[in-house]
Amino acid sequence: MRLASPWSPRLADRDGRPADRLALALEEDIHAGLLPGGARLPAHRDLAYRLNIGLGSVTKAYQTLEARGLVASEQGRGMFVRIADANLSPPLDLSLNAPPQLISDQFLASSLRKLARRLDAASFGAYVPPAGRPDHRAAKAGWLRQFGVPATGATTLLTNGAQQALALCIGLAQQQGRALLVEEVTYPGIIDLCHRHGVPLVPVATDADGPDPAALKGHLHRLAAAGQQAALYLMPTLHNPTARSLPEERREALITLCRRYDAWIIEDEVYAPLADDALPPMVQRAPERVFYVGGLSKIVSPGLRMGWLVAPPALVAAAEAILATSTTTAAPLSSFLLVTWLEDGAADTLMATLKQEATERRALARAILADSLPQIGIGGFHLWLPCPLAEADRIALAAQARGLLLLPPRSFLPTEDSPVAGVRVCLGPPPLAELERGLKLFKQIVTQSGPGRRAAV
Repeated sequence: MRLASPWSPRLADRDGRPADRLALALEEDIHAGLLPGGARLPAHRDLAYRLNIGLGSVTKAYQTLEARGLVASEQGRGMFVRIADANLSPPLDLSLNAPPQLISDQFLASSLRKLARRLDAASFGAYVPPAGRPDHRAAKAGWLRQFGVPATGATTLLTNGAQQALALCIGLAQQQGRALLVEEVTYPGIIDLCHRHGVPLVPVATDADGPDPAALKGHLHRLAAAGQQAALYLMPTLHNPTARSLPEERREALITLCRRYDAWIIEDEVYAPLADDALPPMVQRAPERVFYVGGLSKIVSPGLRMGWLVAPPALVAAAEAILATSTTTAAPLSSFLLVTWLEDGAADTLMATLKQEATERRALARAILADSLPQIGIGGFHLWLPCPLAEADRIALAAQARGLLLLPPRSFLPTEDSPVAGVRVCLGPPPLAELERGLKLFKQIVTQSGPGRRAAV
């Protein structure tokens, strides 16, 4: 007598073919422990009848699960779950776009000893100006000038990470009633900031080189006709999530349009130092309207939450006023550690080490994925697979069911009706062996279904 299956039949609550929905539902429940190792799957005909789907759909779903190594057929007995304790395996989180932790205990201890020698009680016990101590701002500006940023101590504001610098820009735009223009697929952090501040987002159509100048011109012209100005948010180098970098001609075209319509540019360059051939920053060409944003958590260490904003000279006072009323200023201890690392060269050493690590991880991703997924973009510590939103959702859900955590694809969309979408996979946090396992699993998830093999965007 055959054992009855413990599974309550269902189809995944997603669009798609019955076979795909059935395979995803079974996969989710296997990893959730609802179908433990050794459990029998329902008989083909019985399951087709109970779900009111074709027998061929059940067969195809079971074949998909068998190809993924989740189930195995036993002659004369049926189909059984072949993995034990699937729900006990810790998930592999590839949703966080952060670099790997490369700082040793010895290095950190040495840095803290240096910090102790330069930090006195009077400095520690004093209130710090909202934008940071003048000597710390000057040191940061000097470091930025090596990257072509026309920064001075007076125009450089220190912040608690790049996210606070972006919040300053949003606050300034909000004060002036400026509309915020973003790309059709953009950094989730700017979307969250704008939603929290009640700032509506205007998506600008993009092509392979970034925001389309004709589309941008249309938005700027329409806003100007309504008596409203704009601010354009960009991540020109190693864009998050698409990994694209804007070519020189596109940067010039965007600056020309923003000058014509007196629009601001918020240039988010948190990943630029990781690029092998980064172009000069846009702030170099238009310092009167570009807000240059950066931080150390992506290029030196996630533990040092230090960011900066190089503001147009005419708007520094307004930015400082917003900082003065915020609940936080750049942490004094972090600022002292920052200056220590700038002066002894540790920041440059750590950055070079992370850049090499990023190169190796990108090479690993290309070796695993490029042959079967040539449409992927890889840059910094992440990769991007462009595809329709429905397909992106399916991939993310299937990945989660198999213990691979990805950020929901809708996180990158400024509006619900965005015509483009995709899936981001972060390469930084896990050890290399775990990253290799995760990339191979991601490839398996995407390529084992027909829709996932299509280049879409």
